[in-house]
Amino acid sequence: MAFDGLFIHSLLQDLSPTLVGGKLTKIYQPFEQDLVLNFRKDRKNQRLLISANAQNPRFYITNDTIANPDVAPTFVMVLRKYLEGSILQKIEQIGVERIVNFHFSNRNELGDEMQLILSVELMGRHSNVILYNADNNKIIDLLKRINPDENRARLLLPHAPYELPPLL
Repeated sequence: MAFDGLFIHSLLQDLSPTLVGGKLTKIYQPFEQDLVLNFRKDRKNQRLLISANAQNPRFYITNDTIANPDVAPTFVMVLRKYLEGSILQKIEQIGVERIVNFHFSNRNELGDEMQLILSVELMGRHSNVILYNADNNKIIDLLKRINPDENRARLLLPHAPYELPPLL
C-alpha cells in the first residue's frame, strides 16, 4: 500500500497512543537507509522502523528482530547523542503531506531542556530523515546529505536552517 497523506494520517491515529510519552531507549541503523527506534512505555518495548528507501519509504511498528551492524554509522551516533533517553512529546503530520515530525524533549550536557524534531519525509527518491533543533530550526544531522548542486530548492546539510520541501 502506498504511503500517501491520508494513509499516514490514519496510521498516526493508531501509532500516537502507543508511542507518545514513551522514552527512546535505543537507536539502530540495520541498513543504509533504515532506522529502528526502540521506545519504552507502560513497561513495554515498541520498535519503530523508519525507512527512507527510495522504492518503499515507510514507518511502522515492528516485532521483527533485525540484526545490527557491529559499527554504527555516523548518523546513528548523532541520533544517540541527542535523542537517547529523550521523551516523545508528540507526533504530527504536516497538513496531509508525507512529512511526519516526531517531537522529542531532552536535556543537553548542561542540563538545559532541548526541543528536538526528527522529521521523516516520505517522498520517493527525495525521502530523508532530518534531526533539527526546534528552537532555532538548525539542522543537526540528516540521513541523506544533499549537495547544494543537486537540490536548488533547499539546503540539506548540517547547520543549515531547516525548511519544508516545496509543497504542491
